[in-house]
Amino acid sequence: MIESKEREAYRMKCKHYNYASDHCSKQSHGRKRFNLPYAPYVEFVDFVCTPDCNCERMKRYDKLNKK
Repeated sequence: MIESKEREAYRMKCKHYNYASDHCSKQSHGRKRFNLPYAPYVEFVDFVCTPDCNCERMKRYDKLNKK
């Protein structure tokens, strides 16, 4: 998907956008598992904020800026 400059700027202004890693902080999460006897095991799931993301913010933008 080719993204317009305006849409990209709107996506990057999101308060959940992480500039350092281009990830969505709202959708990304870590889950702790304490099943190991000597140390907790933590797994992380990172969601990259791509031009074809379908979060509510970008759905609103697409709805308001139909072409």
